[in-house]
Amino acid sequence: MKNVPLAKQRKIICLGIGGESLYYVALFFLKLGTHIVGYDITKSEKTSVLEKNGAAIYYQNPEGKLEPCDLIFYSDSLPDYVINKIKSSNPSTPLQEVGEFVHFLVSQYTKGKLTNSQQHAFRESGIAPLYDIKLGNEKLIGVTGTDGKTTVVSMICHILSKTGTTPGVISTVGAQINNQFLDTGLHTTTPSQQQILPLLQTMQKNKCSHIVIECTSQGLFMGRLAGLHFDVAVFTNITNEHLGYHKTWKRYAQAKSLLITDHLKPDGNTVLNLDDKKSYTLLKKLATDSIDYSCNPTKNPKDAAIRVKDINESATGITFEYHSTHYSIPVLGKYNVSNVLAAACALQPLGIGITQSFTALADFPGVEGRMQVIQSSPFIVIIDFAHTPNGLFSALTASRRILQKNGRLVVVFGCAAKRDATKRISMGKYAKKFADITILTAEDSRSENLAAINDQIEEGWHSEVTQGPRQLIRFDDDKKNVKVRRDAIKKALEFATKGDVVLITGKGHEKSLCFGTTEYPWSDIDETKKLLVTHI
Repeated sequence: MKNVPLAKQRKIICLGIGGESLYYVALFFLKLGTHIVGYDITKSEKTSVLEKNGAAIYYQNPEGKLEPCDLIFYSDSLPDYVINKIKSSNPSTPLQEVGEFVHFLVSQYTKGKLTNSQQHAFRESGIAPLYDIKLGNEKLIGVTGTDGKTTVVSMICHILSKTGTTPGVISTVGAQINNQFLDTGLHTTTPSQQQILPLLQTMQKNKCSHIVIECTSQGLFMGRLAGLHFDVAVFTNITNEHLGYHKTWKRYAQAKSLLITDHLKPDGNTVLNLDDKKSYTLLKKLATDSIDYSCNPTKNPKDAAIRVKDINESATGITFEYHSTHYSIPVLGKYNVSNVLAAACALQPLGIGITQSFTALADFPGVEGRMQVIQSSPFIVIIDFAHTPNGLFSALTASRRILQKNGRLVVVFGCAAKRDATKRISMGKYAKKFADITILTAEDSRSENLAAINDQIEEGWHSEVTQGPRQLIRFDDDKKNVKVRRDAIKKALEFATKGDVVLITGKGHEKSLCFGTTEYPWSDIDETKKLLVTHI
């Protein structure tokens, strides 16, 4: 990213100016006296505020060639074809993705490199209000990684509740304060600073002793946590994901590592997954005090990692051995042992012992939309959020291992637009390798053609050589919006017979399905339950 010379911006155009990040960036520049021109689809409270502060806003889509300006800001949430059209139509004007700019601006502020007027604009615009929050004795735990974040956060919360403390949680499935759940929006894991602030203030009022926050790579990179410092930073794994935004695994991993370099207290602890070798090698160099965990036994007496052995799984849960004692936790998927270890290690430096955590998880209820069993008989139906190659691999292999004799595995999934498109081929390969029947459908196709997305998944599916028959079915008609996913799930249930497993992935807990720019109400859990009633 090229650094924006803040003092030289006389006129800036903002595409999607009413969006969360662009709104505050526009306010920042307005307070510096910059002429702001904005585009948005509809008038809102935010655009009205900007107009009162001097912004000129057009309530329409930008049309190719824009008026002369020094800089064009855009949001990565805009359809790709709009971004590409603006780039090609305005070749001499610098374009800046707003998330990258906020990252730069927060960095400049933190390092004390802004002028007095820029510091004043930074504060007055409200772009990073978490710098102003006064936390007391609350212990802050940040959890990041590609897969398993939400499960680890939920496990930590469960352990804390069982051991007599009062946790507050901000995660993909929402916020939780004293067992009260609060919605944080669609497709949201790490909310904006402006959303996090009142949540933290409410947690303080409710005397939460621990605050656990799920931290995404984009949330960390875009400064959504700027001003917060954690007692413990937890890493699950870092595999290929969000490369549509970060471009490379290295940049993606560097964004994750900000949880250590920018947000960990000087005396804080880092929890690392020794089994995820690539991320472990990178993060170990940054962590001054780490607690390492592993699901692989070792004979090396100098290895101080927290390790378990004798891992087993069944249709009712997982078991493992730690220091000659066996523990049982009612969640599906052998891979969840790694999540159990991450949660236990996170709490060890805060005074809760490893075995105490394992015991507390004996009645862990699981997480909505995470290997959630909707039906156990005559065939098993599971809903999981798996939307990455590693996540799909884990869900497929876990489902395969609980098949009854001669049972078949039927998987329903798709791939979202505005995400890393390179994962589609590998997910297609995994589907063919482990599932007897693969059914492709919609998963937030947004402005991309659904059939084109499924073409890429099918390319991977065909490239995988397997023994035994495999079947592929596609549901591509995105004009039917949510019906295209409903029909796919219905077909999977029609295929299923006694002893089979139907695995439905990609949406999990989410409550909407996006086509174009419209979020249609949708729940895999609710819709599957309805279809099962009809199926019976």
